[in-house]
Formats: sequence, C-alpha cells, structure tokens
Amino acid sequence: MSDAEVTVIIPTLADERRGQTIWRAIDSAGPRSGVASRIIVVVNGRRFSPALLEQLRAAAGIDCIYVERGSMPLALLEGRRRVRSEFFAFLDDDDEYLEGGLATRRDLLRADRRAAFVVTAGWLQTPEGQLPQGSLQAAAIEADPLGSLLQENWVATSASGLYRSSAVTEEDFAEMPSYLEWTYLGFRLASRLPFRFLDAATYRRHDLPGTVSKSRAYHAGMVPALDAILRLPLPAPVRRGLRRKLGAARHSLSVAALGEGARGEAWRQHLASLAQPGGLKYLSYTRRLLAPAPRA
Repeated sequence: MSDAEVTVIIPTLADERRGQTIWRAIDSAGPRSGVASRIIVVVNGRRFSPALLEQLRAAAGIDCIYVERGSMPLALLEGRRRVRSEFFAFLDDDDEYLEGGLATRRDLLRADRRAAFVVTAGWLQTPEGQLPQGSLQAAAIEADPLGSLLQENWVATSASGLYRSSAVTEEDFAEMPSYLEWTYLGFRLASRLPFRFLDAATYRRHDLPGTVSKSRAYHAGMVPALDAILRLPLPAPVRRGLRRKLGAARHSLSVAALGEGARGEAWRQHLASLAQPGGLKYLSYTRRLLAPAPRA
C-alpha cells in the first residue's frame, strides 16, 4: 500500500442495491487502471448491508472505513485525510474507470508539473446506449474554465478527475455542500489552480434508477449548494451567472411547493427568485400564486 501512486476513494452507502456495482467499481480501480493504486472504501450512514460491509472489510487490497453519518461530503473528506500517495481520485460505487484510465491521467500530470489536477471526458451509459458525458472540449474549457462551468459542469462526476495531493488539500473538501459537490469543487479549484482537461474518455458513468441526481432532495439541495458556491471568491460575471441559476432553482422549488399546496413556501421561493438577475421573467408566474386554491 505504501508504494501506491494513486489513492482511489470510493464513498458508498453499501446498501443491498450497490452489492454488485461496487465490486465493478473496485475492480476498475485495481491493476487494470494502469497504476499502482490504494483503494479506500468509505461506508457512510446506517443503511448499509451488514453482509456487504463485512465482505468489504475482509476483501484483500481494500481499506474499508465506516463513518456513522450518511454524508457524501464527509465521506470524501474522510477519504482525503487518509491519502499518502502522490495523486488521488474518486469513484462512485456505481461507476467505473476504463482500462488504463488512471494511467492516462497520471502520465499527463507527471508530464505537466504545473497542473494541479486533470479532468477527462467520459461516457454516460444509459438504457438507450452509451453517450458522451459532456459536450465541451478541452480548448473551450481551458480557455475559459469558470465561464465554461456555467455552461456545463465539465467535472461531471467523481470519476472524472485525478488530483495532485500537494496542491488539492483537505481544506478543499471541508466546506463542500451536500449536493452539486463536483460543481462546487470545479469552481473552487479552477478559480485558483492550473489544470488540464483531456478529451479522451477514461471513465464510464452509469445512469441508474434512484441515483441522487434524480431525487427530489437533490433539486431542493441545489439552493444551499449554489449559496455555497457563491461564497467562493469568484469574478463578478461568474457570480451573476450563478445567481441566475439560483433564481431558476428557487422558481422550480416554488412551482413544486405550489403543486403540494404549500402556498406560503411557494411565495417565499418566488419572491427570492425575483431578486436574482433575470428574475423578472418569473413575474407572470405571480398570477398562479394569486389564483384561488382549487377546492378539495
């Protein structure tokens, strides 16, 4: 383990649903990744399968730790605290690295000593087939990192990056929000550190039912997550773009609250959306809030 070039941190709830996919993720982070790796599985929360937890603890070549609180940011931080290698990376328990994917990233960071991290393209596996994870390419991203993040989260997912341990520290994960984690990390790192983007795909992300980004809690969590990003020292044009996204998120919450009959919450979110740049486009929606509630 002390000879590892890359530490791979895999946060997981370790519930029965992930009983098969997590082993695929672990296998992809081993020798077929092309690097000498140390794999840290961070089981977090109380929803874990006792049998799966025991299997992870007993598996050779894995460091398995348990964090009682179910929190992705906390799991990432706990994993980062245990990094002793030159580089580190993350991987969701339902995704995978492509063969040689970590070696491709490592080679780039060793060739470009100035770069603090590298992010690469990847594939999104859906029921309809395999699609590119994103549409932006390296030239556009490296020319305008923050502006391109407003267009598209090119960090995309945990599997996309490799980080130089001396440059990307525990502090970068200490205030990470519970949602939009990789958007937050992208803005935090790209605003102050040199990096590279590689158009070659090195990972596969699996679009599965029940993933966090499909949940209602995820959409509700976008507001505090965007607030956290706005606390970063970002240029004024970028902040304005983020505030537009905040207005859209609050408008969506208002519509959802109204649909549930929570008229007071709908008004609160609506007024907050109007205060953001571009918020006047939601003004006509006020008529829906003023309309009489439908009779039961």
